[in-house]
Amino acid sequence: MKPNYYLTLFFLFIFSTLSLSSTAAPVPYNANWKLVSQKDGIKIYEKEIKNQDLLAFKGEAVVNANIAKIAQVLGDNSRKIEWAPNIEKATTLRTLSFYERIEFSHTNTPWPLKDRDFVFKANIKLDQEKKQLKIFIKSIPFKDLSRGENVRGELNQTIFTVKSIGDGSKSLVSFEVFADPKGSIPNWVANIFQKDWPRKTLEGLRKQVKKSDVLEHQFIKDYFKQKSS
Repeated sequence: MKPNYYLTLFFLFIFSTLSLSSTAAPVPYNANWKLVSQKDGIKIYEKEIKNQDLLAFKGEAVVNANIAKIAQVLGDNSRKIEWAPNIEKATTLRTLSFYERIEFSHTNTPWPLKDRDFVFKANIKLDQEKKQLKIFIKSIPFKDLSRGENVRGELNQTIFTVKSIGDGSKSLVSFEVFADPKGSIPNWVANIFQKDWPRKTLEGLRKQVKKSDVLEHQFIKDYFKQKSS
């Protein structure tokens, strides 16, 4: 099994909810995003975090699907295992509103490391003028769920952006993630693995939206259609 397991930590999440606002506090960055690789139309960036050895990473790519279809993929917990690497389980712990949820994800990890799990709140901000949605993800304490034998990682800040381009049939997708897998993994090792997160995430998303049974998210479709008419 590939060692980038906890990379998926960030997905289920992020995407399992649709909300019109976010309360996530910004992470104090030390510098601007630095381009570190570019391949197959996917750009990968990194950034230093104040008083942290862990780095933040961001990926950016064009995906051949509209906002509504991408939103459907990101929000469907039942199919996370099809495209998000090493996802063992993805569930909704609590629905706070129609647009905001508390989510749980369990990622399978290679022996001898323990599996990671994550509890986080996710919400969305829609911007009709910019024709984009932003998904904000952040770990939260949740006393109703013990971590058991797993190590509970932290999503300190995750932002997923989907922006409609051209005639709307394609989208510019980017996400940034600053995460801590916790446990005994050295930060420098975590940085090596996490640098691949954005690329594998975008590659998986590109493949998933091509499936014939992936539909469009009706609420997102109606929202942008109504506002643009």
